[in-house]
Amino acid sequence: MTIKLDFENKAGVKKNKVPRTYSLKGATSLSGKYKFADKDVTVVYGAHGVQNGTKYGAEVVYTYTEL
Repeated sequence: MTIKLDFENKAGVKKNKVPRTYSLKGATSLSGKYKFADKDVTVVYGAHGVQNGTKYGAEVVYTYTEL
C-alpha cells in the first residue's frame, strides 16, 4: 500500500508535501499521523494505492478534503 498527501492553501499554492508512505508487503492497513506547519492550508489531496495483490489488480483511489 502507498499513501501520498499534498496540502494547498486557498489560492491553490502547494504548501507542504508528505513523502510517499509505504506499508510492508502483505499489510491490510496503513495509518500514520501527518503534521503540517502552515496554518493557511485549506485543502488536502490524497492518493491511496494498492498493488501486488493476489485477488485483484493494482488500483489507486484519489480523494481530497477541505479544512
